[in-house]
Amino acid sequence: MITKCKRIKNVGKFYDFSCQANALDWHKNTFLFAPNAYGKSTLVNVLRSLRDNDPKLIRSRKTLDKVTAPEAVIVIDGANHVFNDTKWDRPFPNIRIFDVPFIRANILTHEIEHEHKKNIHKIIIGAEGIKLAEQLANLKNREKERRQQFKALANQFTEARFTHHKLDAFMTISTAEEIAVTTRIQKLEQDIKSKESEARIRQLSYPNTLTAPDFDPTQPGQDSPDVIQDEEEMSAPLHYLNELMALVAKKLAAAHETAEKRVLAHIDQNFKNKAQAKEFIRQGLDLVQADCPFCGQDLKSAADLLNAYREFFDEAFRTYQQNLALQAGALARWNLDNDLTALVSIHNANIAILKQWEPFIGPETLPDVAGSVDAFRPKLTGLKDKVQAELDKKQKDPNADADLSQFDALSAELALLKTAVESYNTAVTAFTEKAKNYVASLPKSDVPSIRVALAKEREIESRFKPEWKKWATDYPVAKKGTADLLNQKNAKQAELAAYSKSIFETYQTRINELLLLSLGADFAITGLTGKTDERANEPYTDFGFLILGKKVPLTAHQDDEPCFKNTLSEGDKSTLAFAFFIAVLEKLPELDKQI
Repeated sequence: MITKCKRIKNVGKFYDFSCQANALDWHKNTFLFAPNAYGKSTLVNVLRSLRDNDPKLIRSRKTLDKVTAPEAVIVIDGANHVFNDTKWDRPFPNIRIFDVPFIRANILTHEIEHEHKKNIHKIIIGAEGIKLAEQLANLKNREKERRQQFKALANQFTEARFTHHKLDAFMTISTAEEIAVTTRIQKLEQDIKSKESEARIRQLSYPNTLTAPDFDPTQPGQDSPDVIQDEEEMSAPLHYLNELMALVAKKLAAAHETAEKRVLAHIDQNFKNKAQAKEFIRQGLDLVQADCPFCGQDLKSAADLLNAYREFFDEAFRTYQQNLALQAGALARWNLDNDLTALVSIHNANIAILKQWEPFIGPETLPDVAGSVDAFRPKLTGLKDKVQAELDKKQKDPNADADLSQFDALSAELALLKTAVESYNTAVTAFTEKAKNYVASLPKSDVPSIRVALAKEREIESRFKPEWKKWATDYPVAKKGTADLLNQKNAKQAELAAYSKSIFETYQTRINELLLLSLGADFAITGLTGKTDERANEPYTDFGFLILGKKVPLTAHQDDEPCFKNTLSEGDKSTLAFAFFIAVLEKLPELDKQI
């Protein structure tokens, strides 16, 4: 037992306490009385520090404004236990303390949470039960670790994506296959090499022929939906340069020329929107009678101007102007540069195709269209611009003389390019015929079935690679180890449950005796049991209360339902904690050696 608190210095209110000789000796039952804040809790903390060998409990209560380290000497059974600021020289674990920290750690004055349930469980089951619980926790950790290893090995097989062997079939591949499979793979690879060209060539494409650029206003992107041709006046669509040249070569009669000049002069003097003036006048001619449709005046004085209008807007003249506008617009929209670029793009694609065929039919070449296009491009685009300028000039003055040599030059250049394209297409046709003849001469084959057989053999071959040899050794060991640990865990859990059942029943009986008979409480505990689950790392205790014959649980789902938190008074909770404390003390071995 504790004989004396020999020295406590620089700890809380104990500034420099010491006792000498036989002064202030402790006996079997020693009671200390003092007002609040006189050091009772500090003394208990010193004893708790001695029990737990926890220097923080003393250092945290170091006397303020003191430089020297805390000191303590407790005499137990004639032996000094000295604290030297970092640790006790001789800890003494056989000290039992019932105070507020005990209540908070195990019962709490507000509500019982999961940590309290685990602490109560440790208190009740004692050393033997704690040993069983620790063994169970160890088995759980080992089983979890082994199960994770087993799962990782199973996932390794799944992630390998073997398609011809399930896991069990993969495990049963005979070791004799390690040598035999190599011979089978070599034979299948040779079979594929002899037939592989057929499968590859049948997937190859052939080069494409080229289309020489040509002016065609009927093609999409070159026609003009806003201009309607007169079918009676136009014997055929103008979609060749020769016909376009014939169109611009035409001239109007002198009367049309004089009328045109007078009408244009009148428009220039009298119309704000000159772009719409011609159509406005043309429609007015269809409506006019003897008098002006706007002011009603006699139009005899304007007869010459009206005749000029009619000369200018007669049907043949309008048709001619429309066709000029149509062809000029179509030529402007003809993207000759894009057509030339398309020739080069197709040629480059064809060269790539020839490279794909080269391993089978040897090197082949095609005429250098890209070089031809580079040579033709500046000439053609320049001539097209000049022809466009002639059309624009003719639109402004239908009687102007067009420079027809530009049309001839453009036609000649296009003809030369067409000849080059035809020569190119002849080479493409010859190559395509040669390639098709080669394909026709190939024998029929069944490469996919050989590949399936080869894939299966390669999976067998994988079984004997170092990483899969190790896997095949580790997997059954992990599988068996997981099953064994699971059985051990379940057995230990059952053992702990059986042990706990008997000891919990005994504790419940004794705690209720203390509550009802010794401590005068008006409630009892019920359903005191130890529990475990897969999620909990440690076992815990659960119980309820009987108050006036009604069962009250530790916790409730609703705040307005009776439970430990709102039904027991603070005094009841402290009483319950003391009953637990006494019941535990009674079960301690060598109780006479406890303090």
